[in-house]
Amino acid sequence: MDMKALIYVTEPVAWTEETLASYERISSDGRRRKAEKLKNLPDRVRCIRAGILLAQAYAYEKNRQMIREPAEADSLIWLPLPSVQEAERLVRECPVEAEEGNGKPFFPKERQLHFSLSHAGAFVCCCMADIPVGIDVECLSLIHISEPTRLRCIS
Repeated sequence: MDMKALIYVTEPVAWTEETLASYERISSDGRRRKAEKLKNLPDRVRCIRAGILLAQAYAYEKNRQMIREPAEADSLIWLPLPSVQEAERLVRECPVEAEEGNGKPFFPKERQLHFSLSHAGAFVCCCMADIPVGIDVECLSLIHISEPTRLRCIS
């Protein structure tokens, strides 16, 4: 398998408690338990959305392998939120994820497929590859400096 790192991205829409409850119901037990530990709605939404994105990315990758479609080098793939019914099917077909001692998730029955999840701000992403990978999403903010500042260069 000659797989490049594929990065799957989605942006959670403004979910209500009702929308979250619909997607939580169809999420894996582990993902649901993880979300229940989080206090605020945006964090819970990102956690549940990460599980759904993982299931979407897994299905996309399995389909790509089945038709033997080579991956573009380090492709970025945007995946919109599926309907609850479609998400339920995808989650059901996705292997159960587990965590190593350091918290890194993996598929116990598919150790050759590596993935990493990250979410921050409005974004959720998943990276998949045939080698260990890691991905991190960070929110950047502009810094406003009220007074002119001089930069000194010391050589």
